[in-house]
Amino acid sequence: MTPTVEKFRQAVAAGSHAEAAALLQACREELEAALNKLQPQSAEAAGLAREAKDLFEWARRMTLAARSRMENGRRTLPRRCPYLATPHPRRTWSVEG
Repeated sequence: MTPTVEKFRQAVAAGSHAEAAALLQACREELEAALNKLQPQSAEAAGLAREAKDLFEWARRMTLAARSRMENGRRTLPRRCPYLATPHPRRTWSVEG
């Protein structure tokens, strides 16, 4: 596992989505370079491709789970809407005499 892949894993696990997105491109480029050095039909190329697929699938699932947790947290926040606030008491006038 390369240092870039390890940083990518750490960013995804920490929920640093911006950092993970930036590292994703570097991971893809490293994978492409490594695959270009291997024979297309070799077992090593197939293993590397499978490892990369598993990594990206794990990252996708982690991201979806984080988004789901954030959405559930958002739904539990109290609604603060000025248009739905309780109205002020009416002021009434009374005429004496």
